[in-house]
Amino acid sequence: MNLDDLRRDFEEHIELETRDNIERGMSPKEARAAARRKFGNLGRITEETYAVWHRTWLDSLRQDLRYAARTLRKQPAFAAVAILTLALGIGMNTAVFSVVNAVLLRPLPYPDSGRLVWLTTYNERIKMEAVSGPDFYDWKQQAQSFDAMVNYGYGSMSLGVGGESEQIGFASVGDGFFDVTGARAAMGRVFAPGERNAIVLTHRLFVSRFGSDPNVVGKIVTMNGDPYTVCGVLPEDYRFALPLDFPGQDVRPIEAYMPSVMTAANQVRGRAMVIVNVVARLKHGVPLSQARAEMETIEAKIAAAHPDNFYRYLRVRAQPMQDKVVGNSRRALLVLFAAVGFVLLIACGNMANLLLARAGSRQREVAIRAAIGAGRGRMIGQLLVEGVLLSLAGGAVGLLVVRLAFDGIVRLGSHAVPRLAEATVDGRVLGFTLLLSLATAAIFGLGPAVSLSRANLAGMLKDGGRTASAGFASMRMRRMLMAAELALSVVLLTGAGLMVRSYWLMNEHPAGFQPDRLLTMKVALAGRAYRDRSARVEYITRSIERLRGIPGLRAAGFANGIGGGFIQAEGVQFPPNEQPRSSIHAVSAGYFPAIGMRMVQGRWLTDFEPALAVMVNESLVRAVYGASDPLGRHISLPSPARPGAFDTATIVGVAADLKYSKLDEEPEPETYVPYQYAPFLGGISVFALVDGNPAALAGPLRQATAAIDRTQPVYDVRTVEQALSDSVAPRRFNLLLLAVFAAVALALAVIGVYGVMSYAVAQRSQEIGVRMALGAQRAEVIRMVVGQGAVVAACGIGAGIVAAASLTRVMKSLLYGVQPTDPATFAAVCGVLLAAALLACAVPALRAAHVDPVVALRYE
Repeated sequence: MNLDDLRRDFEEHIELETRDNIERGMSPKEARAAARRKFGNLGRITEETYAVWHRTWLDSLRQDLRYAARTLRKQPAFAAVAILTLALGIGMNTAVFSVVNAVLLRPLPYPDSGRLVWLTTYNERIKMEAVSGPDFYDWKQQAQSFDAMVNYGYGSMSLGVGGESEQIGFASVGDGFFDVTGARAAMGRVFAPGERNAIVLTHRLFVSRFGSDPNVVGKIVTMNGDPYTVCGVLPEDYRFALPLDFPGQDVRPIEAYMPSVMTAANQVRGRAMVIVNVVARLKHGVPLSQARAEMETIEAKIAAAHPDNFYRYLRVRAQPMQDKVVGNSRRALLVLFAAVGFVLLIACGNMANLLLARAGSRQREVAIRAAIGAGRGRMIGQLLVEGVLLSLAGGAVGLLVVRLAFDGIVRLGSHAVPRLAEATVDGRVLGFTLLLSLATAAIFGLGPAVSLSRANLAGMLKDGGRTASAGFASMRMRRMLMAAELALSVVLLTGAGLMVRSYWLMNEHPAGFQPDRLLTMKVALAGRAYRDRSARVEYITRSIERLRGIPGLRAAGFANGIGGGFIQAEGVQFPPNEQPRSSIHAVSAGYFPAIGMRMVQGRWLTDFEPALAVMVNESLVRAVYGASDPLGRHISLPSPARPGAFDTATIVGVAADLKYSKLDEEPEPETYVPYQYAPFLGGISVFALVDGNPAALAGPLRQATAAIDRTQPVYDVRTVEQALSDSVAPRRFNLLLLAVFAAVALALAVIGVYGVMSYAVAQRSQEIGVRMALGAQRAEVIRMVVGQGAVVAACGIGAGIVAAASLTRVMKSLLYGVQPTDPATFAAVCGVLLAAALLACAVPALRAAHVDPVVALRYE
């Protein structure tokens, strides 16, 4: 029953009472008046009765929504500015939350992923995680806290199909791996326990290399020259989501799976043992702490049974697989999430300023509504509904912006943030956007709504709402919001400035090093034909001869990272547990001029040294010899001809330190060995310094190298500049996002300053007219307005400096070569923000200086 029905019923009751009164002798007029007096206030009774049967707050909400929509339609400029401001804040927060949701909140795409544990041993001496095959074998036999424990490895191999080959990433997985990860073959089957020479394809490889051939199961392919049988194809949605971060490993997207068979030799400690990664699944009800204690006990028994230095430095680590996969990205994402939250707060400050300015024109409306019976709660609710409507519209536009920009975010961070490719706008993200929109409406709408509802209503009705007290209170609040926006901007700009400075320091290159003109490519040298070391040496020698004749090639050389170890230097003793390590590189003579390495002392290596000679870098000299001259000194290297033995090498030169692989790490001790004497010689990297555009020579260089042996694919062709850029992809991703947030925050803060000062000038137009009528000069008016704005800006910037000095400390692990409290960065940020704030104050000040005193004094 609606209100009209109730009114008709009550009118019928009044009519009946009226007839009874007439029958008692009253006149019709007196009878009706008596009936109405007896019944009471018809409108009030109707509303009270309706409220018993209906939810009146829904009616009020509908009315408020209709009124808010009409009001915003009448002010399209205000609505557009408000919605775009909110879209920026809410959209940015939604984008970052979608990444946080995919990386930190969403479980791994495996069954019972919350029970998956990363097991490893950490060598405190060499700062590296790894598990030996024998340790894994003992763990699997003795551990009782897990219902599954599997090993896996990864790398790249040459896949040969129909006479053509290409380099692909693969994973070698132990028995039970597919059960733990929940894989089921979409075609064929996964390999059986103990099966060898079988391969399972990912859907991506099945489509790209085999053209979705339904007869692929059972085909023979070669992996590094050895035959393998395709036994199955995995579903399209199955993906490898485990850690791929072993130092020095050639990490490529996993496109195929092969069985990892633990042989008897792998289970015996010594040179033949393998290194594996281990993932285990906890039994139901077993806490991680119990499993960790059990693993520590097992490892202690292993160490007691093998009392040598190897186990002295090993410590067992057991952590949730989710935490291991996320790694160092957690802190960076949380910093970005906090930063984008600051952007939203600044946007809310701007919105509050807009609403406070708009409130001045609505004071009389609010007074009239109150005078005819609207309660303060009702008025606050109506004003909050307007805020919610604006926020929801801003959230909708923000979602549209996120969808349009999402592909760019994923491409930008695909190599920087694990699982970023899984980010999407799902139900959880939509729910977050809705809650954020509602919270935003409460943040920016409640203050102006309460301020209006508490205003002097009688004064508003008397003078049209132009009360001084209301103006002063509103102005104080606007200036406080302006200072808060500037303070938040200081924090964001300081964080972005520190990361920009870090990135600048990382990318400083010495003279002669030209990464933008230095091409690099890789050749695996895999298969039976290259199991003999002499065949590898011959391949490199032939490649050197081929590359020399290419026009436009300034220098070319080969390098191969062959591992490393503790330095054994003749005549030098190191304290216990402090022996330095050195990485060892097998190189050709052309490598040094190609890479742009600078000689410090001694001479360069040649391709045909009469005896084993090496070069070292400055870091090794500092670590081993200090200020002593290293030339002619001897160090020991693993022997290529006698496994387990060492050969003595003579230092003939010292090269300057050079960052050519990882920009965000300081150079470590390095030793360079002629490739003919290299103790271990695997795949090689070609370095070619070219004149002009590197892309023009990429094809000829690749063809010349590949022509030596068509079974050996040439891959990862790119400039060293691109490789260096990829090495700091996480830092670049964090920098770009934080820089965008800081730029938006600066723009919003400047707009907020301009809005506050423009409002102040408008409020004081009569005062300014009086001053100018009494002789004040325009320059004095400008100084007055700018000076007042500068005081508020200085307070906000000062508060921001204090906050930034505390908050930027959490970014320490994200910085390189710069401290979180770097004075130069803080000074630059303060200078930029103060200049921007003064510029925003100058425009209203100039407008104030051109006020016509006659017009200002006449205005009422």
